[in-house]
Amino acid sequence: MSEGIEIKVLNKFLAEKRDLSVYHHAARSANLIGIDSRITFPLRTVEEEDYVHISVVRGPGSLKQECVVDLPFWLDFDFSSVEEGVIRRTGNRTLLTIPPGPPGWQVKVTRSPGAADIPAVDYITIGNSDQVTGG
Repeated sequence: MSEGIEIKVLNKFLAEKRDLSVYHHAARSANLIGIDSRITFPLRTVEEEDYVHISVVRGPGSLKQECVVDLPFWLDFDFSSVEEGVIRRTGNRTLLTIPPGPPGWQVKVTRSPGAADIPAVDYITIGNSDQVTGG
């Protein structure tokens, strides 16, 4: 088994104070991450069939402003949403922008096979558009 990459998932929702549901397949672990919280775990290779599934915990009310999912460029992802979203690559990051509305989106991320120059530690940040700056 090859070494994993340490991935840190940060929840930076401020206005809505929504929790995130994070499922890590290799560890068979499911976690709820509250506002300004984080979780770190090793993301293994595609060959090891590891992935992370992230979604906003459903509850009353809609997202009041845009939500941004900030991903490393070297991750592969499947993104689905009940609303339209925008996918943009900027530098070494991929930004998924979800408009205000119901929190009906999810993203599944895997480590890209054969990606070069992958750092030992990287992060995924999810939160209000004015709060997600990375790092």
